[in-house]
Amino acid sequence: MAGIIGAIGPGAEEHFSDDFRSSIALGGTSASRSSSLPRLRMATVAPSERLLPGRVVESPAGLFMLAGHIVADAPIDWEDVLAKFRTQDFSFLGTWSGRFALAVFDRSSSELYLVTDRLGQYPLYVAADERGLAFSTSQASFCRWLDSPDLNTDWFLDLFLANFSFSHSSFLRGVSRLEPASVIRIDQEGSARGRWQYAPDYRTRPVGGGKEDEVRRAIGVFKERMPRYAADTERLVLGLTSGFDSRAVLAMFAGHPGLSGFTYGIAGCEDIKVGQKLARAAGLDYRTVVFDDEFENRLGDLMVETVWLSGGLQSCTRASLLFAYRRLLAECPDVDAILSGVSGDQLFRGHGNVPSIVSAFVSHLFEHGAFSPEMRSDFEGMFVDPGRAMERMTRFESFVKERYGDPTDTATHLGYLTYEVPAEYFAGEACLVDNLADFRSPFCDRDIVDLAYSSRLSSRTFSRYKDAGYGNLQKNYLMAELISTEPRAAAVPIQRRPVRAFASGKPIAYYAASAFSRLKRLLTGDRPQPHLENWNRWFAGPMKGRIDRLLAPGARCERVLARSFIDRCIRESDAFWLNKLVTAEIVMRLAEEGWRASRLLDETA
Repeated sequence: MAGIIGAIGPGAEEHFSDDFRSSIALGGTSASRSSSLPRLRMATVAPSERLLPGRVVESPAGLFMLAGHIVADAPIDWEDVLAKFRTQDFSFLGTWSGRFALAVFDRSSSELYLVTDRLGQYPLYVAADERGLAFSTSQASFCRWLDSPDLNTDWFLDLFLANFSFSHSSFLRGVSRLEPASVIRIDQEGSARGRWQYAPDYRTRPVGGGKEDEVRRAIGVFKERMPRYAADTERLVLGLTSGFDSRAVLAMFAGHPGLSGFTYGIAGCEDIKVGQKLARAAGLDYRTVVFDDEFENRLGDLMVETVWLSGGLQSCTRASLLFAYRRLLAECPDVDAILSGVSGDQLFRGHGNVPSIVSAFVSHLFEHGAFSPEMRSDFEGMFVDPGRAMERMTRFESFVKERYGDPTDTATHLGYLTYEVPAEYFAGEACLVDNLADFRSPFCDRDIVDLAYSSRLSSRTFSRYKDAGYGNLQKNYLMAELISTEPRAAAVPIQRRPVRAFASGKPIAYYAASAFSRLKRLLTGDRPQPHLENWNRWFAGPMKGRIDRLLAPGARCERVLARSFIDRCIRESDAFWLNKLVTAEIVMRLAEEGWRASRLLDETA
């Protein structure tokens, strides 16, 4: 994976080994720059030499290393950045957007600053001991830094409770992840000398004007902000789906001369059919990645590699993404960046995509305000230490209330989807892309996120966890209006209805289009479409033998999970829980091996 890595302190020079540095150069990442200074070692890694420029800046005053991509209102003057850091003026960082982690070394004071982006999308981990402080954009690096890596049981409990660690922790004890919008200053001994939050958390605020005013404001924000994510690129690839979020991104980028599209999935699925039509309408160069025999034959290795390359942030069932990105970029090796519509549904359509992103447990909390006795009983029955599981569940409930507010409030749901999902779930997807190209998510732009918090046509109103009397028409209205600004993006029906049926905001037009769609399906004998993916079949079919070997008695995950629960999931071929079980097992085994995958791949082949 690409990123930044380093160490500062009395042991930095001795212990910053090639083995430690290579922990962020997995999967064939081929370009890096290193710097060696007294008591400081740093390196940045990119997928290729072509993508490395701009990630390292050196001057007599300072050294700057960047992971990711910054969208700033003006060209960045790094000397000015350092001057402001010296006066502890970090507020300007709040004007930056993008997904990034930054290391800044001040030569005059011999102090190091570490910075995270405003939503914490690009992870940055630290660990301190007598050698000093080590940092990396991958938690997996610390399997090679710590003398005796010790697994953090709570991280695995969180995986089964919330689908990811809700406290931005690591699967290793003694390793912490920096909070969003953070600056930390470290001296030459490796001691933290200050921590700052450079921008306040987003908060909902009163909205003025009518619905048409909100639409005009939203269109203005999207048209002004989204193109900035392509300002430094020649070739972009956008994933096209049958949904609203990627279509809205297409509407904003359809005029980019280097834009192409792709879709992945099982042959004949709705996403591929719609993606092909959209590409034709927009005149895009287009590719499909079909989950064929090659995919199924390689699936066992792909699942291990997905967890390995993402540093434990991505679950094994996103092996489909790794396969798709590899095949795509093998055909398009000179792509500058992959554009994604991730977070669009979460910010503007109230979606948490249960159970993939927001778990059934968290969904229950959002709907009812507390975990029911039945939910608590189900959860504690999974683990060898039910008491610890109950403590963690109670802590999660308190965390949501303290961090975001009333669990049943739509503003709480928006806050959780803004800060927890991009930083955890989507960060894993981005890590997979980082091995191959640049990953850009325009929906996580500062002004677009602020728009979600200041509009009634967003998830602050349209939360799927609260019945507020709205329907499919209302929650899709704003996104449909955005899509309608570009005729090429609006040319293809969405959910089998014309885009204008949503954008009109008029129930009669929407229901007429819905009735016509149902009648057409009835008259033409329309058959059900294949799913995008079919993990129930893959787990029960081509992967069954491998899963049986991986989760056989004596599996590492038995340290946390009850054997009876493991056996039930295997017996029932429950894809949802098997995904978590296999992911947990892979993480534990990779941690034992210093985050090296070769033995695990051999043992489970």
